[in-house]
Amino acid sequence: MSRWNKLVELAEERSEKTAREMADLQQKISAVENQRQQMEDYRQEYAQRAAEPGTVGTIQQLKTIRQFGDQVQVTVGELEARISSMQERYETIRQAWHKDYQRERALKALQGIEERKIAYSADKAMRRDEDDYVLQARRRRDTK
Repeated sequence: MSRWNKLVELAEERSEKTAREMADLQQKISAVENQRQQMEDYRQEYAQRAAEPGTVGTIQQLKTIRQFGDQVQVTVGELEARISSMQERYETIRQAWHKDYQRERALKALQGIEERKIAYSADKAMRRDEDDYVLQARRRRDTK
């Protein structure tokens, strides 16, 4: 295995690892977004039910409903902050992946150049050997 093969292999592994991290984090972001949406839907549904006539009988019940609604809103805010943090982390990972992928492509290009150089050198040596053989054959024929 050439040195380029090992470098390319390591770069591919790193790119793949970073891509897996991105996919995992994206799934987590989606799950938290779904949870936030469910909480928001629940808050709206609860507010609508509380606004129906006859639902609230006393001031204490109204305070309880408002406190619960406030608590749900706090939870929604916390989820939004968590989503924002996760999205920032995702962007950081995406940038790292992009750098890893560029490095992988560059190493593959360098590997290709090195392989072409080796092939060219081998071809040149083979042509030189063939030319030497033809030259020796001519000399032998000319000396007879």
